[in-house]
Amino acid sequence: MKIFKLIKSFFKVWGGTCLALLLFKTLKLTLRLDEDTLPEEIKSIILAGKPVVLAHFHEDEWALLGHYSHRQLNVLVSLSEDGSIMANFLSAQGFYVARGSPSRRAAAGLLQLVRSAETKKTKLVSLAIDGPKGPRRKAKAGVLFLAEHLKAPILTGAAFAKPVKIFGRSWSRAFVPLPFARIQLCYGPVIQYSAIEALLD
Repeated sequence: MKIFKLIKSFFKVWGGTCLALLLFKTLKLTLRLDEDTLPEEIKSIILAGKPVVLAHFHEDEWALLGHYSHRQLNVLVSLSEDGSIMANFLSAQGFYVARGSPSRRAAAGLLQLVRSAETKKTKLVSLAIDGPKGPRRKAKAGVLFLAEHLKAPILTGAAFAKPVKIFGRSWSRAFVPLPFARIQLCYGPVIQYSAIEALLD
């Protein structure tokens, strides 16, 4: 029986990955993407090859993918079977994926994310600060953990799209842009590492 469960899991993960890639690539062809200019201080840090933590809410993730696919961000994905589908999907989009969970190996997942940023070509780390289980729009300590260990500033961001499909029953009220949607990516204030260091002292 165990072998049949493994086969079923294999086809679910890889079938789900292929379907997600097909739908996303088709959808992206129709999207209109507008993006704020990165703050000059963040541009300088990126050009210097130093790490930056990009912080956003869980609900914005699908809209952000339109802008950040193939920008080679370091990201964290849960250890669940659905997380395996997402991990494969993001890897195919050029992301570097670390695996972790809020209920087990949480610190290990964040440390893998730190190591990824330290060893990969890109030093940019992206994290849903209220994920993966909420409460909605309430930041958790993980983003400070990353900033502290990477000695990096935090750049806040949000995505707005219209028209969208909102998943009203999900804790995050996540939304997916519909075909021909316009997506606006906005950057908020930069939280400097010096301010984070003072907060943690």
